[in-house]
Amino acid sequence: MKETIQRIWKDISHGKNIVNYLLISISILLPALNLLGIASPEWIIRLSLPVLGILVANALSNGWLLQEIQQGVKHSPVRMHKRWIDGEIHTALAHAKKSVTIISTWAVDSPTLGDYIRQACERAKNKITIDVYMLDPDKPYGKQRYIEVYSESAKRLNFQCEEAYRTKFKDAADNFRIRLGNIENAHLTIHKYSIMPSIKLFIVDNEKFFFSWLSALEPTTDNVCFELTVKGSNDESYRAIEKLRNHLKNLSSASVVYNP
Repeated sequence: MKETIQRIWKDISHGKNIVNYLLISISILLPALNLLGIASPEWIIRLSLPVLGILVANALSNGWLLQEIQQGVKHSPVRMHKRWIDGEIHTALAHAKKSVTIISTWAVDSPTLGDYIRQACERAKNKITIDVYMLDPDKPYGKQRYIEVYSESAKRLNFQCEEAYRTKFKDAADNFRIRLGNIENAHLTIHKYSIMPSIKLFIVDNEKFFFSWLSALEPTTDNVCFELTVKGSNDESYRAIEKLRNHLKNLSSASVVYNP
């Protein structure tokens, strides 16, 4: 009750819903006047019916507005997941039919990703192409990203950061190869790219695009993730998809295949 009163007062102080609150006050006041003998039942009815009609009209209008908002959300080409570990992202990987592309720094969640992609390969009728792009351990950006994510400990071990990142890269590559390297329906290629990292991106069947920026000074795994799908896209979202495809194309041109 206290929260309701506070909300009403906040609305009134900001000039919001004044008409609605006035009508509600009248609908409460009229029966009270009748009980006190100040207003006759005939006058109560005459005043109450218009007030009731306006309130019903406002309720209908608000209902229509809510339906429009819900329809807009339901049919929006953009979805947002709270974290990259969202089950729907993993489900999309597990149900891939043609291809999966992973663009990351060193894919810290490689065991999990490999397991879900393996599920897709095991149920697929045809071979699934899997391309994994990670920062080249022989270039400076891998070490830099490692320092950013593990800043406190890395500052004390700066001279070891290059080797530490090299180990992270190798471990991730091994995790993918262990899970996907010997599966008949999996064609796995691991790439190392040399340009500055900017986004984390998963592409499933060239139709579903999961992406986010790289979080500053912390792992991106806990970041929000946006999802775009080709199906149902409007002009703006399709342009974003084309930009993501172009990002992959440019990244691929700055990459080489990793062969340990």
